[in-house]
Amino acid sequence: MFERYQFLNSEECRRTADAVHALRTHWEQRHAEAPFYTLGAASYLDATDPAARKKCYYDKAARLNPLLEKDFEWLYAKLSKSLAEHLGGACAFERRAGRPGFHIFMPTPLFRQSIASIHVDLQYQLIDWRDHPHPDFEKPISFTASIVLPRGGGGLHTWDIRYEKVRGLPIDEIAKRVHSTAPAVHRYVPGGMVVHSGHTVHQIAPMPDIEPGNPLDARITLQGHAIRSEGTWWLYW
Repeated sequence: MFERYQFLNSEECRRTADAVHALRTHWEQRHAEAPFYTLGAASYLDATDPAARKKCYYDKAARLNPLLEKDFEWLYAKLSKSLAEHLGGACAFERRAGRPGFHIFMPTPLFRQSIASIHVDLQYQLIDWRDHPHPDFEKPISFTASIVLPRGGGGLHTWDIRYEKVRGLPIDEIAKRVHSTAPAVHRYVPGGMVVHSGHTVHQIAPMPDIEPGNPLDARITLQGHAIRSEGTWWLYW
């Protein structure tokens, strides 16, 4: 699936962006050479090492979740209701996991290039699902809500390659398939929500028209995932 719909209006986007900037001291820089930040505990970055998972992901989530819930209570309520309507089932936040959080790209020349990783979303493999009987890993969900976009826009690249079709293949074979075809480009709109399985190969699209240092060319998105268990979609990041 790849579904789009309007999630936030312009005033809600502004309110969210202001709150993200107010929490600047809690941003974490994720790129050694460029101003790419996250706000929140992100499993794909913080939970990759099993030996350090508790400290780097679960302890971070325990520290940051209350902060996010305080400042974005209204946003999380709207997110849960909106996804429940579109996914056709109740939504709740996984208790111990990181709440859906934010990607923050401040404009710099490096982001004009296609530097983001080409990947599928397998973050659910890093999460402890012991509290949720029978989690369905065959039909995961990933979602992105655009809060602030550069004046030239932003989006997602996707390739017509499904994880289920290439699972187990050598990395070089998967790379060959990816680089043999041009990606489809899905343009984001301010306040728009994109919901997809995460199992189609994808990549954050470059931002070729950004002006370095111009705050009008920042890119802020709300990111998260969901797994269904016993009729409920459990949201996390």
